[in-house]
Amino acid sequence: MLGLTQWDGDEIKKHRKNLKVTQTALANKLGCRQQTISEWECCSYLPRNAYQKLLTLVFNDLYMDMNLEHKRFSRKERSEVLKKKETVEDNEEAGVDIY
Repeated sequence: MLGLTQWDGDEIKKHRKNLKVTQTALANKLGCRQQTISEWECCSYLPRNAYQKLLTLVFNDLYMDMNLEHKRFSRKERSEVLKKKETVEDNEEAGVDIY
């Protein structure tokens, strides 16, 4: 059951490899670049807040697909995370740095 509140490069890589998911596939699920996943795994920097929650959601969904024990999030929690992600992406596209 995944309930991490702070993802670091080692944890991301460990779970990605355990699930046999490529950096590109994980990036596609998160809506970011493969290079971003690589930078997280190399500990260049940590994922931002919205991606911290999205990583938990995506990895839980991937584990669920493998019929492993996982932590489920409510629809409300998923909706809130997706709204935050959209806000981050909208601001990044507009060139606004909110951090």
